[in-house]
Amino acid sequence: MSPTPAGVELQDLVASYDGAPVVDRVCLGVEPGTLTALLGPSGCGKTTTLKVVAGLMRADSGDVRFDGESVLRLPAEKRPVAMVFQKPLLFPHLSVGDNVGFGLRMRKVGRVERRRRIGEALDLVRLGDLADRRVGELSGGQEQRVALARALVTEPRVLLLDEPFSALDASLRVEVRDLVRALQQELGLTTLFVTHDQEEAVALADQVVLLAEGRVEQAGTPRAFYDSPASLRVARFFGGRNEVPARVVAGAVTSALGTWRTDAWDGPAVLSVRPEAVLLAGADGVPAELVQARYLGTHLALVLRLGDGTTLHVTAPPTAEVGQRLYLRVPPAACSVLPELPET
Repeated sequence: MSPTPAGVELQDLVASYDGAPVVDRVCLGVEPGTLTALLGPSGCGKTTTLKVVAGLMRADSGDVRFDGESVLRLPAEKRPVAMVFQKPLLFPHLSVGDNVGFGLRMRKVGRVERRRRIGEALDLVRLGDLADRRVGELSGGQEQRVALARALVTEPRVLLLDEPFSALDASLRVEVRDLVRALQQELGLTTLFVTHDQEEAVALADQVVLLAEGRVEQAGTPRAFYDSPASLRVARFFGGRNEVPARVVAGAVTSALGTWRTDAWDGPAVLSVRPEAVLLAGADGVPAELVQARYLGTHLALVLRLGDGTTLHVTAPPTAEVGQRLYLRVPPAACSVLPELPET
């Protein structure tokens, strides 16, 4: 089972419900054989984008291309895609094997070939001995793996996953998530994966695309979202809890954390600083008052207050000595200089 992966390109894609745009001029490129996570809060357009790619919803304008060729005129059943939904949507009256092979039967694939491909698909998802079992006898994780096998058995060139782990408990979620990533890499399958969980996106994806209000806020490697957030909205979504007021004048940024050179614009700004980037230092550091300290086993979660009243969340080693008065240091490279968000 080795489908030829397709490159996917979305060009100025617009889609709406009842005249209200849900996807607003989305541009996106997905390299063949890679996994891209569409990330963002509810209502940002993630699932709508997936449905347009699958052919389950029409685009108002723009284009969807596989290997440079538009697929917008192709009906869903003619597109070389398979989609796994949040709920497995299995047929309760059919066996596991018959569920997996349902699409093949609709395509009039012969019985012998159908049986072979069903067996291969179930082996891939580690359920090779459950072909004759009834759906009602499966666990939640097994049901979702059957849904995945049903998608893989059609040998798609593009696999679409719409929050397929959200209904699973924490341990099963990690197990099925790791299986999906292993299979995607083993098969070299182009995959678009929708999630609202940034940790899940980072764990799975080669490329992350953060959507906000139907538009691409930032796209890139998972690391780029931590090291170089494109906006304060991106920094917040990826856990950047610390926002320090600052001002940029003539190539220098000044805040309660100090002054250093920057290539940012002149004017008011915000320094986004991740909790793990704040270091406890000696008396030559920036003074701070301890507001709260919690021991969390692997680290201390501290809340500190700077001289101007700014509150900082700090992740410190569990062995750190914590007094009422602390000094800290933040490497300039760990601070993202970002514009303030407009008031709404």
